[in-house]
Amino acid sequence: MIETLRSMIGDIDPASASLAFIGIVLAAIGLEVARRALRWQQTVPPDVAERLAVAIGQAERGARQQLLGGHDRVIDVQFDLQPAPTHNAAGAISQGRLREIAAYYQRLRPRRLVITGASGAGKTVLAIELILSLIESRGKDDPVPVRLPATILNLDFKDDVDPMAATQQMERWLVDHLVRTYRLNRKSAWALVKAGLVLPVIDGLDELDATDTPGYASRAGHVLRVFNGYQRLRSKAELIVTCSSRQYSALIADYAWLEDAARVEIRPVSAAMARAFIVARAVDADRWNAVLDGMKRNRRGRLALALDTPWRLTLALTVYEERDSDGKFLRNPGALNGPATDTPEAIRDHLLGLFIPAAFRPYATRQPYESAQAQAWLAVLASYLDRNAATGRQVGGRVLSGTDIVLQELWPLAGFRRPRMVHTVIALLAAVLVTVPIVIAETVSRVPGVLTAIVACFAAVMAYAAWSTWPQPHRLVFGGRRTLKSDFRAVLNYGSWAGLAGAWMVKNRTGAALQILTGIACFIMMGSVGFITSGQTTSRDIGTPRPESIIRNDFVFGITFGMMVGLTFGLIFGVYRGMAVGLTYGIFLSLTTIFIFCAAGPRYVALLLCTRWPSRNSLPWRLGRFLAVCHQAGLIRIAGRGYQFRHRELQDYLARHATSWSSRSSPEPETPPCGDR
Repeated sequence: MIETLRSMIGDIDPASASLAFIGIVLAAIGLEVARRALRWQQTVPPDVAERLAVAIGQAERGARQQLLGGHDRVIDVQFDLQPAPTHNAAGAISQGRLREIAAYYQRLRPRRLVITGASGAGKTVLAIELILSLIESRGKDDPVPVRLPATILNLDFKDDVDPMAATQQMERWLVDHLVRTYRLNRKSAWALVKAGLVLPVIDGLDELDATDTPGYASRAGHVLRVFNGYQRLRSKAELIVTCSSRQYSALIADYAWLEDAARVEIRPVSAAMARAFIVARAVDADRWNAVLDGMKRNRRGRLALALDTPWRLTLALTVYEERDSDGKFLRNPGALNGPATDTPEAIRDHLLGLFIPAAFRPYATRQPYESAQAQAWLAVLASYLDRNAATGRQVGGRVLSGTDIVLQELWPLAGFRRPRMVHTVIALLAAVLVTVPIVIAETVSRVPGVLTAIVACFAAVMAYAAWSTWPQPHRLVFGGRRTLKSDFRAVLNYGSWAGLAGAWMVKNRTGAALQILTGIACFIMMGSVGFITSGQTTSRDIGTPRPESIIRNDFVFGITFGMMVGLTFGLIFGVYRGMAVGLTYGIFLSLTTIFIFCAAGPRYVALLLCTRWPSRNSLPWRLGRFLAVCHQAGLIRIAGRGYQFRHRELQDYLARHATSWSSRSSPEPETPPCGDR
C-alpha cells in the first residue's frame, strides 16, 4: 500500500501539495464557519432573558407543586414587617400576605427583601410565589428572578468587602450559576448580569453555618457583607434572601444584616387557617374531626403547635390521606391524639417516620425499590450531609455541602482517599487489559519500547485520577451557536496535536511526503470532531438539565471522543502495521482518552464501589435513577445541578436514625489529609 501511494505522488512536490491541500481545507472550513456565524448571530440580552424567564417559570412551577404535596392549594400565610436597627428599605408596609407578595415587593425602594420564619413556615414557597408573580408580570426590560441555593456560593473570606469587589464577586456567582444550572454560554450570562437583567433570589442563608447563632465572622455574615456591597449603578442592587428567624436574629444581634432591605417575618399558621386547609385538602374531612376539635379547644396545645406550619400540615395530609389499591384509608388521623404523640416533637417524628413509606408506596410497584430500602439509602445520604453541616469539612479548597446531593461531587461520602484510590485502580486494570493484546501483536524486539509507552500513558492517567480532586463533567454540544473564534479554536485544539502525533508516529517508516499526508489526515479527522462538537449552547437550549443526566453526558462525551481518537490512530497503525496491530492500538488509545477526558464518570463509579465494600450500608448501583424516583415521590427536590431533601426536618430525622452508617462508612479522619489542598 505504501508503494502504491508513492507511485500516485509521482513528481509532485510534497511540501507544495500539502500546503495547497491545507489551504483548501481551511478555506472550506472558513466558508462553513462564516455561513453558520451569520445564521447563529449573537443573541441580544433581552431575548436571552425572555427565554431564561420561560425556563425558570417552568422549573419553579414544578418546584411549587412538589412543595405543596402535588396539589395547587396553598395556605395564604401572613407576614409582618420586622425593621432592622438601621438602613431599611423605603416603601415597606407593616404587614402583608402571600397572595400580595409581588405588590409588596415592588413598592420597596430599593427592591431588597429578606423573608424569615420558623422551620417549615413556608419561606421557600413564599419566595417561589414571588418569583412566579414577577415572571408573569415581567416587562421586556425587567430582571429575571433566579433562585440560587445559598450553599453554592463559593466564599472568598475577607474582613472588608468594598462595593467594587463585592459586585464583582456577586456577578461571578450569578454567571457561574447560569452557566452550570441553566446551560447558558458564559458570554450570554455575562451580558445578562452586566445589563442588570438577573434578580438573585438567595434561598437558605441559614444553611451556610452549622450553628443556630451565627455572628459577624460567620459564613452567613460574610455573605451579607458581599450582599451589602452589591450595587447596580449608584444604588444597591435588587436582591431577595430567605433565612430562618433564629439565625437572622442572631446575625442582627452581632450587627450583621442586609442593608437597605425590608425584612418580613412569616406568622405561624393559626388554628383556623390549619382547619380550613385540612378541610380543603382532605377527601373526607369528617375523619379529621378529632384533630380539628383538639386544635379548636386548645389553640396553644400540642396539636396546634405541631401543625402550625405548612410543611407539617402537608406531612399530616400525605400520611393520613394514603389509601390502598381498594381505596381504603391506611391510617386514622385520630392517632395524633394518642399517648405516643404527647408533645409537638413526638408528633413531628411520628409524621416523619411514616412520610417516606406513604410517599414511596405508589412507586414501589413500578420501580425495583422497597420503601424500607429507600429509607436506608436516603439515611446514608442524610447522614453524610448532616456530618458536613456539623463539621464544615473542606476538600480541595471547597466546603462540602450540608444540603446538596450532586452526583459528580458526592465521592467524599466514602472518604477522602479511598474513592481516588479506587479510581486509580480502575485505570490500572484498564491498562492491564489492553497491554496483553498489544504485547501479543508486537514482535519481541518492540515489546520493551511498547511497554514503556503504555506505562508512561497510564501513569499519567493514574496520576490524574489520584490527584484531580474535583474532576469536571463534560457534555457534547452538537451544532449550537457557531462563532468563527470558537470553531477555529476547536479545530486547532483537536486537529493540531492529532496531526503532529500522526506525523511523528510514521516518521521512521515513510518518506516526508507520506509523513505530511498522514499528519494532514489526522488533522482533518480530529479537527472535524472538534468542529462538530464545538457549538456553544444557544438560547434555544436554556433550561435546567436533570441532575442524573450530568454523569451520563460525561460518559457519552468521553466514549465518543475516545472512539474517535482510537479510530483515527488505529487506522494509521492499521495502514502501516496491519489491521491486528491497528485494532489493538486503537482500543488502547480509546481507553486512555476516555480516562483522561471522562474523569467525573469513573470517579462516580469509584464512589459506588467504595460504598459497597467494606461497608454493608451501600448505595444503589443506579443512584441517579433512584434519586429521580425519590424526586417523583416528593421526597427530594431539584436544586440547581443536584438534589436536596424536601425539607431540612426530613434530612435531620433520617440522619438521626442512621447510626449504623456513621460508625462504619468513614474510617478516615474528619479533617482532610495534607494532600487535599
